[in-house]
Amino acid sequence: MQTTIQLDDVLLAKATKLAREKGCDLSHFIEETLRDRIAPTVPGALQPFTPEEFRRCFATPDLEFDAFAEHCAALPVPIPEE
Repeated sequence: MQTTIQLDDVLLAKATKLAREKGCDLSHFIEETLRDRIAPTVPGALQPFTPEEFRRCFATPDLEFDAFAEHCAALPVPIPEE
């Protein structure tokens, strides 16, 4: 698809220079930059649980999960062959 955009002269000059340094044409540079800008971002550092979240997750035992975990722990582990 082809489109026309209006860019400030200074911004266009910087974008052209960066595209040249990167070894690609301006169109590809703008497309790649837009894709990076609007792509889903990876969340930052995880935050610790709040007391309310901790209570909701760990205060009530999950008997079904505990039984499953106990079953898995009791399964024999084969010795790897070398």
